[in-house]
Amino acid sequence: MALFLGACHSESSTSSTSVVAETEETVLLVADFMKEHSNVTIGAISTKSIAQTIESTGVLVVPSSEQYSIHSKSGGSIQEIAYRSGDYVKKGAKLFVLSNPDLIPTQRILLETKAALKLAQKVFAREAILEKDAATTQKELDESLAQKELLEAKYKGLKAELQLIGVDIASLENSYNFQSKITIRAPHSGFVTNVLVQKGSLISPEDQLTTIVAKDKMSLELNVLSKYIPLLTKGQRVLVEVPNSTDSFKASVERLSSVVDQRNGTLVVYCQLDTKDLQALKPGMFVNGLIKVNHREVEGLPNDAVVKEGAEYFAYFVEGNVLVKTLLKDVLSSDGFITFSNKTPQQMVVKGAYYVE
Repeated sequence: MALFLGACHSESSTSSTSVVAETEETVLLVADFMKEHSNVTIGAISTKSIAQTIESTGVLVVPSSEQYSIHSKSGGSIQEIAYRSGDYVKKGAKLFVLSNPDLIPTQRILLETKAALKLAQKVFAREAILEKDAATTQKELDESLAQKELLEAKYKGLKAELQLIGVDIASLENSYNFQSKITIRAPHSGFVTNVLVQKGSLISPEDQLTTIVAKDKMSLELNVLSKYIPLLTKGQRVLVEVPNSTDSFKASVERLSSVVDQRNGTLVVYCQLDTKDLQALKPGMFVNGLIKVNHREVEGLPNDAVVKEGAEYFAYFVEGNVLVKTLLKDVLSSDGFITFSNKTPQQMVVKGAYYVE
């Protein structure tokens, strides 16, 4: 499309559209055009101090270090499930009760070993006294010591094994309370997700029972176009908006990824949520993020000095005696002001660009 300020004349170009007149007529024709269009102004590019906002999208995540996969240390069958997916649990809370009769023989061996160890300790102590009085041989003393140490190792190993599984050793040793059921407890406070078993399920230590997610450790990962990288820095404030909701939350930039994703040209920006009220937020939820960039002096044009066509922005540059409609590159819009990376001439349309159309 070409607009003439005098007699009709066109000149094709792949990158711009020009308003053209003969050299001797240009000043007069432009002057005539300006008389008829007082709402169009030609001047120099503007400078403005702006607080730029970078729009981005992202997802709420819980780091892998704050997700706890729950397994049993022993095989058996599930007898009780204390929580459902989505429930909140505190550290140490009972999650599952597991039944395994095969645990009883090991507990019996532990008590037998403990009794034998007490006897071996007495025998060694007696042999040590006799050896001082030369009433026994060194061999007998050494054998009693070896027996004592062997039983000590066996007892400590069995005790550690049963404690790891979840057997109450104090109850077993003090009351001879043999336990065929063990309790699996939460290693950390958080939300239960994906309960993978039901009552009666036969499991082994390799089987995952559920996952606990520490929601209070939830963070935000934003995907930001790589062209904004020079504007990003740690500590910048972020407004987090939930789609289809009036809820919004505050966050701050914690760190930047060191690698740009070549598939979509974005950089992951890791943000820390400020709010402690996370009831409305769920891990995996997609959100919009507005990153507030520090105030800075930039050159550009006000909104009414550019023409927007779809996703593209155009401005009218005065180049010699020609007014050229030029596609703007690397456009950023903030607070009614447009910045771009094109090399700018001394004069351009700075107001009323739509009237030039």
